[in-house]
Amino acid sequence: MKLGANMDLLDIILIAALGFSCYKGYKRGVFKALFSIVGYVVSFVGALCLYQPLALFLGDKLPLGGQLSSWVAQKMAIPAAAAQTRISDAPLEKAVQIINNQQLPEVFKKAMMEYVQDISKLPLTKGINTLGEGISYTISNFLIGALSFFLIYIGLSLVFRKILPKLFSTVSPKPVTITDKMGGAVLGFGGGLLTVTAFVIILLPTASLGGLKGNPGFLAGQVQNSLIVNLLMPYIQDLL
Repeated sequence: MKLGANMDLLDIILIAALGFSCYKGYKRGVFKALFSIVGYVVSFVGALCLYQPLALFLGDKLPLGGQLSSWVAQKMAIPAAAAQTRISDAPLEKAVQIINNQQLPEVFKKAMMEYVQDISKLPLTKGINTLGEGISYTISNFLIGALSFFLIYIGLSLVFRKILPKLFSTVSPKPVTITDKMGGAVLGFGGGLLTVTAFVIILLPTASLGGLKGNPGFLAGQVQNSLIVNLLMPYIQDLL
């Protein structure tokens, strides 16, 4: 894993978010913080379970998938030869080479390498036969999947974090001991870490859109050099 030498602005923002989550947990105490982290965990697990059906709905039932795939194909400037090469005749290394030639953050390229492994199945599963179509379809699927995960996580976390504390508001004691407060801080950090992870999941494809246009920009550089993003990436790739 290659990490940058220093923290960048994105790292500072993410660390500040984690610190704020710790502070909120400290002020709430372990009992209230427990309900919050239950909401975070349920939301995170729910997003993991539900993001694929939502991504399929957005990509296949709505025109988003086809439109995004066409947009990706135009912005990536895929070689004409790839657009004419059948997937069954093309080695996987050729698709990998095309992705490597894009001006994308390295962490995004690594995630794409995982997705492109299944490109050989597309002629049978989706009727996509050319290498160019397969690459643009794969990348658009990744973008839609990340968006679906983030939307579900945010929606569920808002619901559960509002409902659970209200259900137990009459039996939720205020923190009175330092142990209670420190326990709340630890739980607050855990909830903050889940939110930061969800944020990074949507941030990766967002930062890469500039790279697809040929101009990576400031955000892509921040993602590329972020210590926290690089630390989280192996776990995110396993999740998605």
